[in-house]
Amino acid sequence: MADTTSANNSRIPPGEWDYDVAVIGAGPGGEDCARELAGHGLSVALIDAAPLPGGECLWRGCIPSKSWRAAADRIRDRAGDAAMGVRGTDGDITLDWPTLEARRRAILEERGQLAQRTDKGLKIKAIQGYATFVDEHTLAIDSSGNSDDPHRRAEHGGGAGESITFGCAVIATGAPPFIPDIPGAGMALTSDTVWSLSAPPKRIGVIGGGAIGMEMAQIFHDFGAEVLLLQRGDRVLVEVEKEIAKNLTAALLDEPRLSIKTDVETTAIEGEPGAMVIHYEDAEGAQRFDCEHVLIATGKRPLLGLLNLEAAGVAVEDGVIRADAQCRTSAEHIYAIGAAHPHGGVTGAVAD
Repeated sequence: MADTTSANNSRIPPGEWDYDVAVIGAGPGGEDCARELAGHGLSVALIDAAPLPGGECLWRGCIPSKSWRAAADRIRDRAGDAAMGVRGTDGDITLDWPTLEARRRAILEERGQLAQRTDKGLKIKAIQGYATFVDEHTLAIDSSGNSDDPHRRAEHGGGAGESITFGCAVIATGAPPFIPDIPGAGMALTSDTVWSLSAPPKRIGVIGGGAIGMEMAQIFHDFGAEVLLLQRGDRVLVEVEKEIAKNLTAALLDEPRLSIKTDVETTAIEGEPGAMVIHYEDAEGAQRFDCEHVLIATGKRPLLGLLNLEAAGVAVEDGVIRADAQCRTSAEHIYAIGAAHPHGGVTGAVAD
């Protein structure tokens, strides 16, 4: 049992707990939090469905996308070699997809294993499974459906596993991609599933002009695809300054195979991966785009149902966990990592 009497543990409610703190989610927020707490002498359990830590940033976000981006940049750079006097590198450029993917996966595995070794060195107890609050100080952990896909979190609950008690808890479960209510959207790729592609597409439609949609559109264009990006609003990158978005859009419109359309309404997606059609409406009326794949990048929304927050007295407001400036939820010993954002979803923190 954890000792809650020391000065280091002054914020831990008195009691005999299995762990001072239970951190739910081993992404950048949760893992860094767990390491900081362990470094201050607290006993910490880190619970995550994936076999290795890292969360979205490592497995489905920043790091894998930059692996693709690095390859795309090499291809783009070669187009300007001749103008700089570099000869012999501006011929037919081909992308060896299996080699690129093998390298990407190796990078992720190496970093995941390194993170795991670091956590073990700090004596963080890693528990693989899906966590559900039983009451204010107890978690049930379902290990029957472990997966590195956070979207599957909502599919599990009530399976085999264990229960642990905690003094404090930190919710850091992140937010999977939001799938809008568009007929046929279930057949599209997301930022979680795009990594399953067996080959780079020759034609792809991207729905959503935020950071993820814009990055993926540019990457696939540099890989040789014809890309159509559809944005419902009047401009892309609404999360950045208008002038920056305007200048970037103008630069991208010079690309030979990349089209950006704003103020459009996507009405339906038809077909299956390999032969798909996007139906949309713009100022000129009904349009269609035939492509191999569709990528939906319309923001993120938290999946909170499995957590059973009610049992722990944690309030939810407008689909996110309500928290104060110190990330405390309505249950003072439970915290939520994240911040409210008008264009996406996060685990916690719609500010009081």
